[in-house]
Amino acid sequence: MVGMLVAFLWLVDYSCEVSSSRHPDYFMSTDRIPLMVYKNIGKLACNFLWGSYTTARKPALVSWNDCCKLVDLGVSESAVWSEVKSGITWAIGDGGLINLWNNEWLTDIGPLRYIYSRYEKLDETLLLANMVTSQGSWDWQKLKSLLPLSIVDKISGLIPLAIDGGHDHLVWKWMSGGRFSTVATYNHLVVRRSGASGRLDSDMWKVEAPQRVRNFLWLFSCSSLLTNKARCRTGMSDDNHCGRCEGAIETTLHAVRDCIFPSGVWKSIIPCDLWEFFAFPLQDWLRWNIQNAGHIDSEGEGATLFSIICWLLWKIGNDFVFNFMSSSSSEIIGTGVAWDRSFTNARLKTNLACSSSHGIGWQQAAAGWINLSVDGSFAYHLSRESIGGVIRDSTGEWLLGFSMKVAGSDVFQVEARAIYEGIKLAWNRGFRCVEVNSDNASSFAEATMVADGLAKVTLDDSQQQQIFLTPPHSICSLYMDDLGWIGSNLQTPTSDYSSSDKGRKKREEK
Repeated sequence: MVGMLVAFLWLVDYSCEVSSSRHPDYFMSTDRIPLMVYKNIGKLACNFLWGSYTTARKPALVSWNDCCKLVDLGVSESAVWSEVKSGITWAIGDGGLINLWNNEWLTDIGPLRYIYSRYEKLDETLLLANMVTSQGSWDWQKLKSLLPLSIVDKISGLIPLAIDGGHDHLVWKWMSGGRFSTVATYNHLVVRRSGASGRLDSDMWKVEAPQRVRNFLWLFSCSSLLTNKARCRTGMSDDNHCGRCEGAIETTLHAVRDCIFPSGVWKSIIPCDLWEFFAFPLQDWLRWNIQNAGHIDSEGEGATLFSIICWLLWKIGNDFVFNFMSSSSSEIIGTGVAWDRSFTNARLKTNLACSSSHGIGWQQAAAGWINLSVDGSFAYHLSRESIGGVIRDSTGEWLLGFSMKVAGSDVFQVEARAIYEGIKLAWNRGFRCVEVNSDNASSFAEATMVADGLAKVTLDDSQQQQIFLTPPHSICSLYMDDLGWIGSNLQTPTSDYSSSDKGRKKREEK
């Protein structure tokens, strides 16, 4: 292919062309291809894959031998040795050898650097002995200034360091006495490996994501991204430190997860009780998230959003270093969610040919009945959920409104809590004939916009339930729209919605 055309191809195009090519094989041939010809064919294919041509040469990020391996080979490190290393932890003595951030000394927590949430530069020289007062007790003020309260609570259960308590030493955490046992280690590894579903190599290429993102995951899993560490190793740069935080060596995992900015993005979408997200090595981290053990909330597949966010973090990180362009965490998350939603909707096989346009809005209750409209609201960047509801009579007159913060692991739990609290409030106020509206598979969200507005009122307020005897100012326009029967004209299919539509969480059947 001529150089001018090659210059406009992406890695996706290169890989497709190389995958479809093969060495000549003639049915009646009895002679082998000369070794030099065979090597030259491989060299040409390798140069083509990475975009090298006559007038410009680009580095090969992955060796040609690895590129020629099957998709289930050549990526994973020694899984057994990685699991064996995970069984080593520190037993506390005088605290003089244990690094506060980089060593594992709290059971089932991992190195504490992965849960460091402050934006100041991490002091990686701190020893555990620096966290003790001159009287021999824990320095609680210093610990609370550096660590989350949940970690401080775990430390409170440990005996304070003692000068004569001996030196710190490594122990085997899978045995009660800390001594290594081949039998116990083997049994533990068998249990862990039997629980693993599939290999990273095959799972990675099955992720429901654009091909460019899957190609990125392949380079990522091979630690072959052109980070500053890789550029320094190949002589393209003399500085291997991160261009954003300027404090650590820019490895593959640092650029996408451990740097200050990427870690802030991940903490905005990962539940706060799953901080082990930051504790895994590269291969385990990818496998854990591709299987969505991190419970990334997504309108499609969790692995899809995870993969897209990883790709965006790498792309925007390069824009920051080389083009002096910056983006906020909310912009990255918003772009990732939009990509995820678009890709998911493109895959769904829904029948949109037969549809009708009609007004959607609040429906009045029958005479003698009251109408209870409830809804939930979600602020994923704040890890907060809230609910709200409004009680109206058959003429639409406002009787009562409420909102409150709740805790729920999914949309269904929050919506069910909204119905429960609404019915409970109506019952306590003496109402017995109650009609309940909640957006689900057969009821559109436009019919409960007032309740949704009430739910959002409480996002920044106290945990107590708030009662509104009159409509709050922020939802007055929505309330007046309902009174005037002003609904949204929506194109709705005449057939039932598909139960496999994973992108409609807010419309799950209650």
